[in-house]
Amino acid sequence: MVLQSGLPSLRLVRTLAAPNEVSTLGMLQSGNFGLTWSPDGERLAAYVHNGLGIITWSPDGKYQHEFPRYSSFGLDACCLNFLSGHRLIIASPAAETNSPEDWDKMNGMAFAVLDAETGKVLRNVAGPNPSGRSNENTATDIATSPDERFVAVIYREFTDRRVGIYSTGDWQRVAALDLRNGNRSIQVDPQGVVFSPDGRTLAVLHNSRVKLFEVGSWTLSRSIEVFPDTVPRGNALVFGALAFSPDGTMIAAASNGGGSWWTYPNGKIAAEGYGVLRPYFPAEPLRVFRVADGALVASLGLFPGGIARTQLVWSPKGNYLGFLDGVGDIRFWDPFRPGASAPVTRMGLHSRTLRFSKDGSQLVANFEGGVKVFDVVTHP
Repeated sequence: MVLQSGLPSLRLVRTLAAPNEVSTLGMLQSGNFGLTWSPDGERLAAYVHNGLGIITWSPDGKYQHEFPRYSSFGLDACCLNFLSGHRLIIASPAAETNSPEDWDKMNGMAFAVLDAETGKVLRNVAGPNPSGRSNENTATDIATSPDERFVAVIYREFTDRRVGIYSTGDWQRVAALDLRNGNRSIQVDPQGVVFSPDGRTLAVLHNSRVKLFEVGSWTLSRSIEVFPDTVPRGNALVFGALAFSPDGTMIAAASNGGGSWWTYPNGKIAAEGYGVLRPYFPAEPLRVFRVADGALVASLGLFPGGIARTQLVWSPKGNYLGFLDGVGDIRFWDPFRPGASAPVTRMGLHSRTLRFSKDGSQLVANFEGGVKVFDVVTHP
């Protein structure tokens, strides 16, 4: 296996500490949960206390502020995005007070809009089933258009298999994208959503395809088959990550499973580094396509595990991709030349999110004690 050379390396410059707890479900959460970077580059934010709090930082570490997110169940915190520079935050539904009466009001809500300085709930936005129970309306994935006019929402599984489109002007749902495209037998939830950098296209990962919708008319303009592979018996395709290149000409999609893992000669799963590293379905879980005609540009395997929703990013110049693999290594890969991806640093299994700064000079990643900020070091 020949690793690609000439890719950047990472230099740790600071650690932004955050509370780290073990939940009643045995899941370790920390400042890494829902990590996001504001469009103006001035603030980072993440969930803490198992989703019952939010911390914001300046990337240089000089500013840090924490406020509560009131909810009966913190682990229903699924999305976190900045709006208006770093003035507002879109978060999962949040009650105005920490009381059971206010918690119950959240069942019909998809997401909340908070003041990023104080944590005050400015608005809770209703989901498709206002009389729903057990937070069934909660948004599990959110994308904001570059001009911040629209927010696209994927709801909790089985609630509404359409993608909701909300106007940020009045927070009303202005469209609901039916992904079945006339085929009423398709009963699959959308699994990823992202706007193109120019804001003209919304991409949705659904049923082995990337479906491209024209923003405004919300009509389907193209459908790209991402994983045409025949699924072997006992396997499944679980989709995760979706990312446009900065110029919008390409789109990367990844499965949340597949790649490679270590096994013993008898076929049993081995610990990392023991036995033999062998491919699992799909063997090449990361694939890059040309948007104009849907042609496959490149695909990648030979790395441990698949890639989840927040674990894939394009470099701002578009010359390589960064992602977290199944053992928590950050890897860089240039899809325009041959060679395997190069691991650049180990974050660990509790790392869930990567984010580049707008100019690409820094990258942040989560870990069980908070957030690590790296300088991206280029090499001739």
